[in-house]
Amino acid sequence: MIQYQFSDCIARIHVASRKFVKSVSITYSVYILQFISLLHKEGFIEGFRVYKNSILVFLKYNLIHGKFLLRTMKVISTPGRRQY
Repeated sequence: MIQYQFSDCIARIHVASRKFVKSVSITYSVYILQFISLLHKEGFIEGFRVYKNSILVFLKYNLIHGKFLLRTMKVISTPGRRQY
């Protein structure tokens, strides 16, 4: 079931960033928390807060040459292997 949680997380962040939403709520999971921590460490998001059932992610909107830092996020899945 992990692949669906990652797909949902990526979709929510992608849609929220296109609509200029300041924060987005994502379902809590240890794997999702590690992914969000990595995004924060790399500087793609402002920060995040962890609650019992969800993670609140604060998005970053810095423009470089008229483009967003986080332009595309994709889940590429094949029958035998999931790639994120």
